[in-house]
Amino acid sequence: MKALHRIWPQGWWADRRTIGLLIFGFFGVSAVKELWYSGYDLSQLFNVQTPNEVSYVATWARVTSGATLVGGVAELIAALGGLALMANMPRARLITASSVGVASAMALLTLVVTLFGFPLRPSAT
Repeated sequence: MKALHRIWPQGWWADRRTIGLLIFGFFGVSAVKELWYSGYDLSQLFNVQTPNEVSYVATWARVTSGATLVGGVAELIAALGGLALMANMPRARLITASSVGVASAMALLTLVVTLFGFPLRPSAT
């Protein structure tokens, strides 16, 4: 425990600019990846088909794609909220915290739906 006190100064807390920069970096990189594939998520969510094509998209795939898309938008808003934290703008903490909460909820929903959406064993047909 004494070694911990030597590493961190007594009463040290990260300032808003540092936290805002970390949030902007983490969620900005994550949002780029999610929004890069947003066309695929939109086509899965709304079952976009070409002419004379008949396709079926499972419900779990639609829910997963929708949650991924909403999570990507929330991550983009969280990244912008991190910039607002760095600039010490009013309501920056509220926007950042709520968008981080939405992004976390969508990640959890995606994990749960994908986990239970795939069949554990392939059906014998």
